[in-house]
This record gives sequence, structure tokens and C-alpha cells, in this order.
Amino acid sequence: IIHIEKMFPNPTSDVINIQLDSKIQGMIKLNVLNIDGRRILAINTQIQTNINTLQLDVEEFPKGMYILDLEFENQHVYKKFSVL
Repeated sequence: IIHIEKMFPNPTSDVINIQLDSKIQGMIKLNVLNIDGRRILAINTQIQTNINTLQLDVEEFPKGMYILDLEFENQHVYKKFSVL
């Protein structure tokens, strides 16, 4: 239903752009998990069908690996990214 087309730049130090291809429109939950699996950020956002681009400010995140978790109706899509 939702596919992450691109995440850029990856690694990043300030902002990461997330390009989604979606077959649905509606509210999704964007979670960021640290490498231990703890949720450090949760945002609800509206998406449309087809291509969506979201921007996530990670400037205040400590350096390290993170997991982006997009959630819609109990379905999850995961993608790793790094903060420098």
C-alpha cells in the first residue's frame, strides 16, 4: 500500500527527505526508532495517493543509526537511516 521510494540524503546531519509512493490517501503515523527499538519520535501526517515527499528534521538527533517506521492500519514499512 505504501512504499518508500527514496530517503535522501542518507546519511544526513540536518534534514532527511522521504519520498513515498502510496496507493491510499489518509493519515499515517511516522515513527522514528533508535537502534535499540525505542520510539524517539511519532508524527501523524496526511498523505495522498501517488508520490508524497515528507521532510524530517533530525538536526537534534544524536549521531547514529535509526529506523523509520511508517504505519497505516497496522501495516508497517521500515527503512534505516544514519545521522552524522
